[in-house]
Amino acid sequence: GNVLEVFNAVTLAHIKTITEYKKGTTTTPLTEITSVAVDKGRIYIGSRESRLFVMDENTNAGISIVGNGQWWQTFVHVFGVVVKDGLVFVKEKETSIKVFETSQITETSDWNLKPIAKLNTLNGFDQVYSLDVEGENLVVAGRDAKSYLYYNIAGIRANAASSLTEPIKPVTSTMVTKPIAVSFTSDWAVTSENNGNTNYLRLYPKADFMARNYTASVNATDVLGQNPFGSIVGVAQLNDRIFLSDNTNKKIRVLKLNKSVIEEQN
Repeated sequence: GNVLEVFNAVTLAHIKTITEYKKGTTTTPLTEITSVAVDKGRIYIGSRESRLFVMDENTNAGISIVGNGQWWQTFVHVFGVVVKDGLVFVKEKETSIKVFETSQITETSDWNLKPIAKLNTLNGFDQVYSLDVEGENLVVAGRDAKSYLYYNIAGIRANAASSLTEPIKPVTSTMVTKPIAVSFTSDWAVTSENNGNTNYLRLYPKADFMARNYTASVNATDVLGQNPFGSIVGVAQLNDRIFLSDNTNKKIRVLKLNKSVIEEQN
């Protein structure tokens, strides 16, 4: 799509539609949006047109655009972005994730920033990729690698210079399903996975997931036996609600988690 929609995640009320990047007298339309991340008062918006828009979260004023829209410059497309602890991870075409520091992006910084490190995703060409950070690790839903990809952030920093020549490869565990999306909460790894025509929403205990023990506590393919999921390209959780970006059905599905309490009686 070519717009960024903002909703209240509690009331679900629509707040605004953002259609363009504005900075001073410069206006650039938001086109071919693939991904969005919010961190420390900034919104980072990835575009298939080889740009990363960075805007103020509160005013939506433009801060900077990384990339100029031309291939083989800063990016070749942008297919995923996540920002955490001063680092910006940008998945681009083919098997590349470029890593920047947030301090590199300022109101006066150049569009053609140089990454501090590069990562290798093993597979992946031009699909939107989902990424998140948990503790000291970047985790990528590596759909084409049929694995979640784990990169130690301390290792990225320590090997940053050499990774510009030989990108850092992840730790993996091959799966039957294709990981499509991943997001972390305080307790859970919330994921979506695909196997043939079946699309799964799965919740893993976070510690087990980070140890690559993939035994899901919640494993769903539909809502209470109805409305089977399409391809879920994005997942997020807030309190007892899970938000699913169902690309097949062109909807954001909002699900409520029911809790069961088992009490022992003497």
